[in-house]
Amino acid sequence: MGSNYDRTTPEKRIDFGEKIYLHHYQDLKKDRKSYLDLLKISVEENPENPHVHHLYAREFYLQRDYVTSRREFIKILRLDQTFDERFSLVARDTYLMLASRALQLGEAEESLYWCNQFLHLDNTYREPYLIIADIYNQNGYYQQAKNTLVDMYKKTYRHYD
Repeated sequence: MGSNYDRTTPEKRIDFGEKIYLHHYQDLKKDRKSYLDLLKISVEENPENPHVHHLYAREFYLQRDYVTSRREFIKILRLDQTFDERFSLVARDTYLMLASRALQLGEAEESLYWCNQFLHLDNTYREPYLIIADIYNQNGYYQQAKNTLVDMYKKTYRHYD
């Protein structure tokens, strides 16, 4: 591999078995804007697919364009397929990204709203509880933060490694 790949960031490695691995490094010579343009085309070609919409919205979030990312994430929640079992991870991650975006902008109430939407969909994941507890803790509501963490330990489990 050439020197245009960033080896300081964690690589994405996929094990296909039989000692065949795919390594993915970011190409530092390519502008991320080209990726955004490709995602826009994908959204236009697949207007009902929540997954491509999510990748598009996520790219705005990663570029810290929080206004556009929020608008695009909200569009995902309006798609009929978003809550199908195939796309339920997209819905959960959309709620989590909206909560994180709001938290980054200091919008604690909106962040709590999105965390609660996530928990209404599925209360067995730890991430929304941790965000809620962090908000309570930062605002001096220590008992509510503790109660949220206790609730998390009772209801959640590790879904993935």
